[in-house]
Amino acid sequence: MQRNGPCPSGDIPQDRHSKSGFHASTQCSLSSDAIVTQTRLTLASGLCIASVPNIMSALVGMIKTANKEIVRMKKMGLIVAGFGLAAAAAFAQMVGDRGQETLDFGGGKVSVEYGRPALAGRDVKAMLQPGMEWRMGSNAATTLTTDVDLKFGSTTIGKGKYILKAKFVEEGKWLLLVGQDDKTVAEVPMTPGSNASPVEQVTIKLEKQGNGAKLTVAWGSLNVSASFQKA
Repeated sequence: MQRNGPCPSGDIPQDRHSKSGFHASTQCSLSSDAIVTQTRLTLASGLCIASVPNIMSALVGMIKTANKEIVRMKKMGLIVAGFGLAAAAAFAQMVGDRGQETLDFGGGKVSVEYGRPALAGRDVKAMLQPGMEWRMGSNAATTLTTDVDLKFGSTTIGKGKYILKAKFVEEGKWLLLVGQDDKTVAEVPMTPGSNASPVEQVTIKLEKQGNGAKLTVAWGSLNVSASFQKA
C-alpha cells in the first residue's frame, strides 16, 4: 500500500540523490513493508540495549567460575604432587630395604639378592598354607646369580641368574624351587632348623659346608636350608 503526504513522526525525508537508491521529496512515500522493517529494527535495537546488563552479568559470572576452577586445579595439583612425593618416598624405602649375600665358591662367586620384610609381631607359621610358594622375601623376586655351574641334589644348573622360591609342602617339609624363564629347573629338599631367637627381618645366608655350601633362610621362628655343590 502506498501513502503520500507529510512524513509521519519518526520518518526522515531522504535526499533526492541518496545512495540508498530511494527517491524522496518534501513528502514521504513509505510502503507497508518498509514500516514493518523499521519497526523490527527499532525493537531489535531496544532488545540489544536491554540485554547488555544481562550479558555483562553473565560474563562476570563466567570469570568468577573460571577463577574458582583455576584455584581448584592448583589445589589438586598440589595434592597430586604430595601423593607423588609420598609414593616416591615409599618406593625408595621399598627398593632400599633389600639384602644381598655373596659367597666365594668353586673359583667363582655365588650371590643372592632379596627383599627383607619385617615380622612386625606376625606369626610366620600362622601365615603358611600347604602348597604355598613363598618368594623368600618381599616385593621383587629373590634371585640367585652364579658364575660357576652348581649342583643342587642330582640337578645341575649352569652359570647365570635364577629366581628362588620356597614351597611349603606340609609341616616340617619344604622344597627350594630354582627357576629360570618361568620354568622350574630344580626342586631341592630343604632341611628344617631352628633360630636361637626370633629373626625380625628375613635373612638369607650363604656359607660353606664341607666340600659344598648351603643356603639358609630365617624369619621369625622359621629356619630352612638347602645344600649345593660345585658341578
